[in-house]
Amino acid sequence: ASFLVLYLAVVKGPSVRSAIVAVPLRSHSDLMVTATGHVISLIPGSLVVEVDRSTSTLYLHALNMKTEEDIQKIRREVQDIEARLIRIMGTREELDALQSEQRPGVKGAAL
Repeated sequence: ASFLVLYLAVVKGPSVRSAIVAVPLRSHSDLMVTATGHVISLIPGSLVVEVDRSTSTLYLHALNMKTEEDIQKIRREVQDIEARLIRIMGTREELDALQSEQRPGVKGAAL
């Protein structure tokens, strides 16, 4: 993954499109928002630039965002990471909410 970032910087240079992407999180827990932000910072080419605690929204700087589909993909990746963290260390309420949104036919089901 680091080689991809190197390639984009050296070969593509200024033609690489980056974006600031808002990603709303499920959890309003400071611990979960912080943990999600730290895990995201491990992904080469992405960086958390702002956190809105009132809405639990992470704002990421992401490299190589060419289309709306790329933006939706990074949002899904971040929300998947948050879901995994909820399964590992979330509260009972967060886990119940996550499980209910993943049931077929439930309004707001996660993809």
